Amino acid sequence: MLLLTLFAVFIGLSSARILPDQIIPALSIKAEAALPTKNGPLDPGNAIIGGTTAYIGQFPSQVMFRVSITSQTEQICGGTIIGDRWVLTAAHCPIVSGTQMIYGTTVPDDTKDYAQFGEVESFIPHPAFGQHGFEEDHDIAIVELEEPINFTRYRSYVGIAQLPISNQKFDEETGVVLGWGAYKDDDHVVDQVSRSLQYAQVPLISSGECEARWEKLPADYSSGFQVSGSQLCAGANWKGTGKGDSGGPLLIKHNGTWILAGITSFGANAEPYYHDQGTAPGIYTRVASYCDFIKHNTQGEVTCSAHQIIPALIIKEEPTVPLNKTKLQPGNAIIGGGAAREGQFPWQVMFRVPVPKEPEHLCGGSIIGDKWILTAAHCKMAAGTEMTYGTLLSEKGAANALTAQVEAFIQHPLFGVHGAGEDHDIAVVKLTAPLQFSSAANKISLPSDNQQFSQHNGVVTGWGAHLDPNNNVVDEVSPTLQFAVVPLYSLADCQDRWDKLPKEMNEDVTLTDSQLCAGANGRGTGKGDSGGPLVIDNGHEYVLAGITSFGANEDKYYLDQELAPGVYTRVASYCDFIADKTGGDVTCASHTISISFALIFVTTLAILRSSAEIPLTPANFLGKSCFASESRPKSSNFVAEASLVLDGIPGTEMIYGTVDPSGNSPDAHIAKVSSFIKHPAFSQSGNEDEHDIAIAELQNPIDFNANIAQISLPTENQEFSESSGIVTGWGAYNDGNDIIEKVNPTLYYATVPLITLEECEARWAKLPLDYTNGYHIAETQLCAGAYGRGTAKGDSGGPLAVMHQGNYVLIGITSFGINLGPLYYDQGAAPGIYSRVASYCDFIKQNTQGDVTCSSHSTSYIFSLICLFIFVSYKL
Repeated sequence: MLLLTLFAVFIGLSSARILPDQIIPALSIKAEAALPTKNGPLDPGNAIIGGTTAYIGQFPSQVMFRVSITSQTEQICGGTIIGDRWVLTAAHCPIVSGTQMIYGTTVPDDTKDYAQFGEVESFIPHPAFGQHGFEEDHDIAIVELEEPINFTRYRSYVGIAQLPISNQKFDEETGVVLGWGAYKDDDHVVDQVSRSLQYAQVPLISSGECEARWEKLPADYSSGFQVSGSQLCAGANWKGTGKGDSGGPLLIKHNGTWILAGITSFGANAEPYYHDQGTAPGIYTRVASYCDFIKHNTQGEVTCSAHQIIPALIIKEEPTVPLNKTKLQPGNAIIGGGAAREGQFPWQVMFRVPVPKEPEHLCGGSIIGDKWILTAAHCKMAAGTEMTYGTLLSEKGAANALTAQVEAFIQHPLFGVHGAGEDHDIAVVKLTAPLQFSSAANKISLPSDNQQFSQHNGVVTGWGAHLDPNNNVVDEVSPTLQFAVVPLYSLADCQDRWDKLPKEMNEDVTLTDSQLCAGANGRGTGKGDSGGPLVIDNGHEYVLAGITSFGANEDKYYLDQELAPGVYTRVASYCDFIADKTGGDVTCASHTISISFALIFVTTLAILRSSAEIPLTPANFLGKSCFASESRPKSSNFVAEASLVLDGIPGTEMIYGTVDPSGNSPDAHIAKVSSFIKHPAFSQSGNEDEHDIAIAELQNPIDFNANIAQISLPTENQEFSESSGIVTGWGAYNDGNDIIEKVNPTLYYATVPLITLEECEARWAKLPLDYTNGYHIAETQLCAGAYGRGTAKGDSGGPLAVMHQGNYVLIGITSFGINLGPLYYDQGAAPGIYSRVASYCDFIKQNTQGDVTCSSHSTSYIFSLICLFIFVSYKL
């Protein structure tokens, strides 16, 4: 199941993650072009068409320059962050020392947004630019900033773009352009600044075809223009860049990574060619032609090979099992290592394996149970081997590190029959004592039996070999845990790549269905990463898809895992092995979220509707499955469009025991509500207020079975140290393109970061006042959410649960959140609000006649949230 309640779309680990595959349309920026438009046919920044509004964090490397021309006018140019003090833009942009740069936002004029500001120290245009007019070659410049960029304030919204390698060619057919410039409005180009960042998918056009199209234009338009080898062309009818977009990026998705391929340069300046960039393609400076220029003018701080997106990881020392070093090596090379954050990969462990007469070897592993670890079979270890977990540090005796000892190492019985390059490189490790779970140490979900993944990328982690500043592989232990985003390959493609290697490298490599392949040039796993995880984000959580097994050991292929992809053991092929060797303690189905604690009410009552627009709203189902609630006062922030009470209304039904909300599936159970008891203090100040909790009493006890169970309650006023929780529901979801506001046909869930009340209050305080009306978070509430992850309309009343000491505990009830624009999607900026269950133990006990207390559980009560039956019209 994909994910989330509020459209869980996991976004990314790389510092320059750029947008989903389905990128739409155009973008641009108004104000006159960055340089005064000459009266001739060409104009910096082509017209834009089909612009789609970007959400905050979607293009984290995009910046805007505001260039003062007179006391009353300014020009706008775009740019792309390529280092902490360096930005790439167009040479024709009239940027000078002191020019203001805005970054970290999609709405630069919104002072309540996330805008950050920098100032230009120096502007370095290419020395050959302008010799024949701005429509000529070399339209590229480097901007040096006075102060380093602040990457930590809103780390999700600011990032460094990935540069191409020198003279890199692309065979992709489309790219993406973006900016705040001229935009389309009712089939007209509006030459003024767009309030929000826009983007568009544009076809790429070969230089030969591009020049042929320009030659067909009137001579006074093209002036005999010829496309050079250092330029690119792109555009279509009503799709492209426009005035104000000059200097901004043309991005191409290559092997799963967004690359800065071009810089917006110029285009035809008169209709119909301004908007029809299929007839008159936009011209972009080809970044791959200027790697030497970039390196020289950034004093070597930025190079075309230095930005392999968040990087790889690896682990030094020789592999835990010696192999023929001229051929295969456990753990592929790593490149571009990025440091992990505390709690980001809590399942990662490190084994220190003693080897006679040699330094100890390192292997990674993944927590799959409180006494069980999954690793590689070639990481052979004896009882008593030390395991470190709960830390990012590789140093022995690190202050926050926890240790455990191996009781038994159980490798797959078929491993090693034909050599290290063969199958079945998997082992289960049993520990002598249960692990201490926390926000920094927890198990990872397993795939289902023989599960196939449609995702194009995975994430690998470890402490192994890494790159030095000169891009040389350092075969030493990394002091901190590293991670890398790596593209996945089909087995056929992977085998084909291995077959092309020298014979002495590949003679033992015949891949099977129980293996996976991943890696890129400068990204992958290496020595010391053996046994560690390859995880895939399925939209709501990470799943352990693979175990680091082996790779090529020669330097060229050790570094370039696009030529020789790393090979990983496919976990989904070994579900029976895992269940058998753990005595059934761990199974491939044991990590799915129990549907027993996410229930929905279905009512056949009439629905009243209104067209009111409300910033704050509880999540509610749209369509036939919904919550009903009572009529209540309207505030300036809320307009209830329909209000009906559950209290005492016969026929209210509860569906449980199924992931299908229709109630028609064979496993569905139906129960009747006999009474609905809301908190007496709820709604005194409007439904955005606290005490949003209610108890539904059922007519008959619930029928418990393997799929239906009660959830644990917290103790009174219990505090939790866990850093994340799980939300579930059938509400609005993201289909990969848009938010779908209707009942999801299957139950979704998402892993969401928990946010302290202080931090939550601070984030809400930064939101526009007309969204929040100065709302303050109460101590009886909780906050959670992240970019693309949270709850939505239809999820109200559902659970927020945490894994605490091996059991799920119900800590929160979905209450409300912001309902407008990007903040509906970005619940890191505008966290969702949940009722804190631990604050209501007395209410629960009293209204269940003592049948349910915060330390016991009854079979006849289900928790719900008082849910307004509200329909809203809103704009994304």
